[in-house]
Amino acid sequence: MSGKISNFSSVNKKLIIAAIIGGLFMGYGARLAFGCNIGALFGGIASGSLHGWVWFLFAFLGSIVGVKLRKYFY
Repeated sequence: MSGKISNFSSVNKKLIIAAIIGGLFMGYGARLAFGCNIGALFGGIASGSLHGWVWFLFAFLGSIVGVKLRKYFY
């Protein structure tokens, strides 16, 4: 490993911006869910509540939008 650790590549600034934007959206989603947003999904579906399925629908649609926006960050 001698000398190989110092060969760092530069970090893509667009990926950093994408990570910050994604983190903000996840934090906002957690705030709307009054806690863990993934817990709102699993807890809602397991209890048969409509809000879990609505969460799933919008998470799925948001994932599609996110995948389409990835090409702008590479």
